[in-house]
Amino acid sequence: MEDTGTEVRHFKRGDAVIVHPLITDGSCPACRRGNDMHCENGSFPGIARDGGFAQYLLVKERNLVRLPDTVTPKQVAPHADAGLTAYHAANKAVRSCSPATSR
Repeated sequence: MEDTGTEVRHFKRGDAVIVHPLITDGSCPACRRGNDMHCENGSFPGIARDGGFAQYLLVKERNLVRLPDTVTPKQVAPHADAGLTAYHAANKAVRSCSPATSR
């Protein structure tokens, strides 16, 4: 990450991150329900807005995914879209699944 704004709380300059491929606003009904993929104002960098292969990309904190210290953005960039899609599905399923209480 190159730099952060004054309202950024969970990231700092130099943190290794990837940007979620769909930029969402976080305020529409779909986002508030956790269905970011259906954001009313969602856009894809390089397609519906500037970005993609740009040197810099301005996004909200909610659109960043922190990387572990053991990987670099260059290592995971090709897998970001597919990996985040699977993560989103699993994360959503966890919220609606619970361990069986009887056998």
